[in-house]
Parts: sequence; C-alpha cells; structure tokens
Amino acid sequence: MKGRAIALVWVALALCPALAGCLKEYNTYRSKSLQTYARVLAKQIVTCEEMYYIEHNEYTDDFEAMDCDWPSAYEGEGAPYTLYLGPDRFLDLSGTHYQLPPGIDPLVTGDRFMAAIAGNIDDDPLLDVWTVDNINSPENVMNDLEN
Repeated sequence: MKGRAIALVWVALALCPALAGCLKEYNTYRSKSLQTYARVLAKQIVTCEEMYYIEHNEYTDDFEAMDCDWPSAYEGEGAPYTLYLGPDRFLDLSGTHYQLPPGIDPLVTGDRFMAAIAGNIDDDPLLDVWTVDNINSPENVMNDLEN
C-alpha cells in the first residue's frame, strides 16, 4: 500500500506541469477571444453612431439615444469592458467601471467621434484599451496581453 501511494504522488507531480501549461494556454485563448469581443464592440459603436448620424445629421455621446442593443453578458459573465463616448459618458458592461488611463480622451462632436473601450481581460493591474472613430478601424492602444 505504501508503494502505491508513493507512485500516485509521483504521477500527480508529473502531471502538475502539464496541467499548468494547459491552464496557461486556456487563459491565453480566453484573453484573445475577449480582445475579439472588444473589436466587435468597437464596430458596434461605429455602426450605432453612423445610424444615429444618418437620422440626426450629427453624432451623439448618449448611448441610450443611439437605440442599440448593447450586450450585457459575455459567456454568462459580465462583459469585461467599459465603453466611453466622453470622459463622463460611459456604458459599463463589466460591473467594475474601468477608468480610462491618462491620454485616452474620447470625444463626440457633431461631425466626428472617438470612442474608447477599457477593460481587464486577465485580472492583472494593466488594462486592455481600444479606440475607434468615425474614420479608422478599432485600434488596440494598450494591449493587456503584451504587458
């Protein structure tokens, strides 16, 4: 019986690094899927702003006025992002309200907008921050996975 217990301990010790590697890979894939989700949110902001612009001939900093269906969940969890159309004009999908870092200044004027998306996708102190405007594609200005 004692030999069997020792053998089980050795097997468990041998499997630990493999399981740890699998967990790291899972977290990497999950984080990348959340970044894809951020790009989708950015494109949704552009679509909703453009729809608003067509109807009102100006962009808006009011998420409710855009009349879009904003997601409230990602895989059963809160979406890990906060959307910004201005410093105090935000839509929190995370339940955490991630603050924008200095230098990221979303703005909406009648004929242009720059929106920002901030979140924490891997539970470290660094944020994942995206920007999008009425001209460009979404840009990952602070990549949480590279820091």
